Amino acid sequence: MLGKLMLRVVFSIVAAGAMVTMSNTSFAASGTGKVINYHLNGNVAGRGVCVKTTPALPGTGWGCVWYSDQLYRNYSELLLHAYINGRTCTISWSTTDNFGHGLIDLIECD
Repeated sequence: MLGKLMLRVVFSIVAAGAMVTMSNTSFAASGTGKVINYHLNGNVAGRGVCVKTTPALPGTGWGCVWYSDQLYRNYSELLLHAYINGRTCTISWSTTDNFGHGLIDLIECD
């Protein structure tokens, strides 16, 4: 019995450790809100615009677009106009970056 308990504890520790060290975790997330922050940071290579909304997006509250995305320019322009004009957008992603921010793959603004 003690052996089975110890095996379960070891398995749980290994599984928790694997989950903590994972980056680019896949999960579907979506949020709808007014774009209140439009952020650019030249110190993060490959990343373009990141946005925050109110109410906050799931997770870290940030959704980001990376230069490697085929719709990078379209997403950036749409988010900039939404920020300037106080528009409400639905923002979705299925993957996060190494910072835990959503990698935007769908935007719809009213």
